[in-house]
Amino acid sequence: MRSSYTFLAAAAVGLGIATFGSIAPHCSRSEYEVTITGTERNVGHDREGKSTSKYIVFTADARSGEERVFENTDSFLEWKFDSSSLQAIVKKAEKTGSVCDVKAYGWRIPFLSKYENILEARCD
Repeated sequence: MRSSYTFLAAAAVGLGIATFGSIAPHCSRSEYEVTITGTERNVGHDREGKSTSKYIVFTADARSGEERVFENTDSFLEWKFDSSSLQAIVKKAEKTGSVCDVKAYGWRIPFLSKYENILEARCD
């Protein structure tokens, strides 16, 4: 009986950590004024071997020049399903050198290859 409670407690803790890890980044929001310095599409495979991809957007702060990297992916929790359209806007801004106001959520964690996700980009 005691081992059942231990298992349930461990499962609850694991579920809590997993939930926090997937929802918490949506609570961190930022806005930036940037120029787009590059874009690419990363293609890989998930654990089941299915193909995955995400857009990566390289930027420089419009004032300080500080480099920042974002991802541009769809997000069910944000009701964002237009990443390809947003990528077209970003690529046009890259070509024209336009300054963009970017709204993003999440955190940049380099050793986990985690990036803030762009929700919106408004470019001159």
